[in-house]
Amino acid sequence: MGFYNGLKEVWGPQKGPVHLKSTDGMETLSDSKRVVTRWSEHFQKLLNVSGDINYEALDNIAQRITKTSLDEIPTMHEVARAIAGLKGGKAPGGYGIPAKVWKHGGDNLFSRLHQLSTNVWKGNRSTVNMIFCLRQLQEKCIVQNRPLSIVFVDFSKAFGTVGRTGPWQLLRKYGCPEKFTTMIEALHAGMMANVSVGGEVSESSSVTNGVKQGCVLAPMLFSIFISAMLDEAFRDMGDGVYIQSRQNADLFNVAHFRAKTKTTQILMRELLFTDDSALVAHSAEEKQKIVDTFSDASKKFGLKINIKKTEMLYQPNSTRNREQDIMVDGNKLNFVLEFTYLGRTISSNGCIDDDIQRRMSKASASFGRLRQRL
Repeated sequence: MGFYNGLKEVWGPQKGPVHLKSTDGMETLSDSKRVVTRWSEHFQKLLNVSGDINYEALDNIAQRITKTSLDEIPTMHEVARAIAGLKGGKAPGGYGIPAKVWKHGGDNLFSRLHQLSTNVWKGNRSTVNMIFCLRQLQEKCIVQNRPLSIVFVDFSKAFGTVGRTGPWQLLRKYGCPEKFTTMIEALHAGMMANVSVGGEVSESSSVTNGVKQGCVLAPMLFSIFISAMLDEAFRDMGDGVYIQSRQNADLFNVAHFRAKTKTTQILMRELLFTDDSALVAHSAEEKQKIVDTFSDASKKFGLKINIKKTEMLYQPNSTRNREQDIMVDGNKLNFVLEFTYLGRTISSNGCIDDDIQRRMSKASASFGRLRQRL
């Protein structure tokens, strides 16, 4: 990321007029005021979609023990750690205070923020772990001559369509105390949004659905929401890919993993990072069953699968059997030989050559764009 951020600083901001189509698509808008108004209309429609949730599914979730420690006032160390974890280069919001100001504010600013802070979001979560798991799964299937089918699921505007009442009820179900949950609710109550394009700022409009865009709480809230959805989908299902593991064995001695009493089986069925989902299975029958239950649970929680962007990748074994078609709500998924998952190219042959070549091509193109500036 440092390389690409450095290139953006050298290139500077992109210049040029922003053109948009009118609502009916019959006119191209170039006037700055009309453009920003059109953007405002788009986001008002996008962020105020009613997400219908089946509350019977929420009632089926077991009540966890309430964690009263979440009601405790955050410490100065937690406030300082949260500020240190702020990412630069992001939109500063309506007050126009960038992250660099918070980071260089010193103890005096930390002390003032300490009185306002209510929670710290845990950082250090990366896409690397999920990509590593998927690549390892591909390699193990090749070694053991097992086919592997992967369905990459895309939700339509997932963060913006989640209903508000569902996440608050889930927080209480997962053991968050009332005071803690009420504070998070208050952060979202009366939410307003503006759109800024080319220096023009639209009028404020209300946002009645979804989580705060860019808020550090948003990924956590959505993860809890998705976790509950997965619990509803796969509560009584044993289909998926089983991984045999053993802790007290020689890693390079395959015979040690054939023991029946000293090994542990781990079920892998979904690889999830925020709203990027990958469902895995060996056979087409298992895959169709997993996709069906995943789709049904998504509907119960007010999420809609984008059929056009949901694709399937099949990694065959030595028999080279073609995978059967997979359907979602009567629509056949598109087969692909490679898919970009969390920024990395996943290939049907299990190799990383295409991913390496793609990254090299991007680096070469970036250096080429710099020739006129150096």
